[in-house]
Amino acid sequence: MGNPETEPSLKAQGIATRAPLGRVVGVLAIPTLFAQVAQTFSWLGEIYFVSHLGDRATAAVGAVGQLGMLLMVLTMMVSTSTTTLIAQKWGGNDIQGARRVAASALQQGFLFGLLAWLIWPTRIYVWSFLRLSPPVAGSADTYLVGALAAALPFSLSFALMALFRGIGDMVTPLISVLIAVFSHLSLAALLVPLWGLWGAGIALFLSRLFSLIYLWRRLHNSPLSASFSLLKERDRAVHRDLLRLGLPAGAGALSMSLAQTAYFAIISRSPHPLIAQAALTAGMRIEALAFMPGIAFSITAQTLVGQNIGAGQWDRARQAAWQTAGYCILIMTSIAAVFFLFAGPIAETFTRDSATARAIASYLRINALSEPFLALGMAIGGALRGAGDTFSPALIGIFSLWIARMPLAYWLCAVARKDVEAAWWVMSLSTVLSGVLTGLVFHLRQRKLARPIAGARSGRGD
Repeated sequence: MGNPETEPSLKAQGIATRAPLGRVVGVLAIPTLFAQVAQTFSWLGEIYFVSHLGDRATAAVGAVGQLGMLLMVLTMMVSTSTTTLIAQKWGGNDIQGARRVAASALQQGFLFGLLAWLIWPTRIYVWSFLRLSPPVAGSADTYLVGALAAALPFSLSFALMALFRGIGDMVTPLISVLIAVFSHLSLAALLVPLWGLWGAGIALFLSRLFSLIYLWRRLHNSPLSASFSLLKERDRAVHRDLLRLGLPAGAGALSMSLAQTAYFAIISRSPHPLIAQAALTAGMRIEALAFMPGIAFSITAQTLVGQNIGAGQWDRARQAAWQTAGYCILIMTSIAAVFFLFAGPIAETFTRDSATARAIASYLRINALSEPFLALGMAIGGALRGAGDTFSPALIGIFSLWIARMPLAYWLCAVARKDVEAAWWVMSLSTVLSGVLTGLVFHLRQRKLARPIAGARSGRGD
């Protein structure tokens, strides 16, 4: 009879490190793809219900979304480092090490979920920076209460999903997302007409809570269940590894969060600010149907590359990265083509105002052109993170957003007073630049990245 400490690892490793790559990418990507698309429908559904309250409510949800991205900074730190470390330890048959990573990740997820409440006292300054009118700011306050209540279950859920993905289990995160989406849409359909944005906030909180309960119960029945016995301990070495990988990823996510907030503020200086705010909010939610598959393939590439490097199979890791990117480009380009061809009818579903509909449609058409490069950047960025390089994707993101996008968008909207469509073009071109740079960096550095995280292949937990 085999060793119970290694049997689960060998089973997972057999899928990620020995099965044909086409099959592996499908096994890992398809559940994650469904999860991301389902999550997108959740956000779209929420905007659909909120849009019946008017453009003021839609703009308020969009403004809170800018603050919500700050929470994503913290969750990105935990989830990126957790998936990479667990994948490399899992691929190297270090089960006990993976369990220690899982326990430390849950500790960080709990702490970061609590820290999200620091957003509340700063909201007034953010609303001022975004140039929200008093009615929109008041509506944003209402929705923000529910969003902050959801922060703790959201942060813990992200940590849990990351550790399941690290061991190659993409089905458990999918089911948790489906639970969250079903409850979110059902509760939003019921509560938004009754209580407005208060109802939207309550629906968001309860959906995240239900998802967390499911994930927590699943962890009890997983190969990492022994992690619970380690929650009272603090492993400084593991926390250092998590932070060493997580901080660059967090910096990249922070850069993106602040850039999106700045971009929201920039388009608010265009000739028609309310139209621009509502169009950006709806446009990004719709476009998420295209770039959410990118997240799925990014996670797939991260897991595949991490496990194969942990197993010492760098050539297979490199092949997996480019093959995953190819699938990602194909799917995201196909969705973008639909957006380009049917932008008008899609936009009219999310607003009753003709000018806002035209702005949404132009957003979809222009950004559809850059979708293949977004796909390349997301998939190969995941491969870099799986190899332990979280710095390069962060640096590329900072450069493309803050050097290539923001100054030109500001000049066009705030100085030249061009219509918001000019800002859409700047966004699209900077996305192309980011994708090209990410692919180039991976090509140049792929041999140098053939090193697992310290201890990943040691077979030890230290």
